[in-house]
Amino acid sequence: MGVAGSMTYAQLMAAGMAENQAGHPAAARILFLQCYELSGQPYAALSAANMSLKLGRAQEAHDEYEVLMRSFESGAVTGVSESELKLLTHVEMKLAKAQQAQLAAKPHTSEYATDRDRP
Repeated sequence: MGVAGSMTYAQLMAAGMAENQAGHPAAARILFLQCYELSGQPYAALSAANMSLKLGRAQEAHDEYEVLMRSFESGAVTGVSESELKLLTHVEMKLAKAQQAQLAAKPHTSEYATDRDRP
């Protein structure tokens, strides 16, 4: 498995944060995903989704935030603490941001376009 396979949750999160701080969101995302696979901690999944958004992958980020939201709503994340409720609020905000990014990436069309406006 490589070096990441022998790292702990804390080590993977720290390495992911360091990569993000160094301006390497793709590398950070990989580390956060490995961290999530290892631990199942929602913070790691949120961090990976944040890197998707940072990389301009709005649809991918949106889908990942949706999965997180469903895990909270379905009770898959049990024994929700105050910090996890804050995380859920953060996920909701990030989901809205991803949706806005998706809308911004789509070409604007209007039903009121005139022939002059059409190619």
